[in-house]
Amino acid sequence: MAKGGNVKYSDIVNIVMETRTLLENFEQKSVGKKWGNEELLIGLMTDIGDLARLILAKEGFRSAKKDLEKQLRHEIAACFWAIVVLSEKYKVNIPQALQEMSIDLKKKLKKFNE
Repeated sequence: MAKGGNVKYSDIVNIVMETRTLLENFEQKSVGKKWGNEELLIGLMTDIGDLARLILAKEGFRSAKKDLEKQLRHEIAACFWAIVVLSEKYKVNIPQALQEMSIDLKKKLKKFNE
């Protein structure tokens, strides 16, 4: 995977799913079963809560933790990671879905602004 600038979405998917496979192996060995889509969703929700607390700290509404910038990057990546895993499990093409959603939103906003 390219470092920094131009990273292909397919490269992101590959590294995320490789990591997910490693986690599935860990889950199977440690608790006797792999996380399903429901557990992945709950994990995402937990990560979003963690991200919310970090953003509140960043904006001065909570006490700031040590290495706040690093923690913020980690949680944003963790949320995106879970979304990529779920999108793969449900066969949702994120770039295509983002384009479709953006077009729909632009149409709605254009009507609103007329």
